[in-house]
Amino acid sequence: MAHLKVLVLAAVRSVLESRIALARTAMEEAQAAANSEEKSSAGDKYETSRAMSQNQRDLNARQLLEARNALHNLELCEGNGPFKKAFPGALIRTSDMLYFMGPGLGKLTLEDGTVFISMSAQAPMGQLLQGKKVGDKFLFQGKKGEILEIS
Repeated sequence: MAHLKVLVLAAVRSVLESRIALARTAMEEAQAAANSEEKSSAGDKYETSRAMSQNQRDLNARQLLEARNALHNLELCEGNGPFKKAFPGALIRTSDMLYFMGPGLGKLTLEDGTVFISMSAQAPMGQLLQGKKVGDKFLFQGKKGEILEIS
């Protein structure tokens, strides 16, 4: 499962780097739009348009910061393991799904077709699995499961 974890980490890193690039580009475009607005005789139209562009820039700046923080946290986890219990940075195979406890990115698919869920430790499933070990059983949304492997 160690090789699989390397692939999972690479996939999560790729998604985060893509989000960083998109947020940075969107933020720069919103700033450029705000800077290019010209005063018009329409009074408040200029100020409203500038404010909207600034709000969009601020939203993209927040998304950029969140993605950078998630990437930083991923980098802190990359050298950790193998794990005996489910903690942030662990790859957890259960009886029905493969989970990576890291950034909450949702369901992702590797090039070989392997599906996994990248979830935060604060997510309901993350809270349920945290601290559990191989062989532990759990109940989530009425479904029984068991932890088969942790890496």
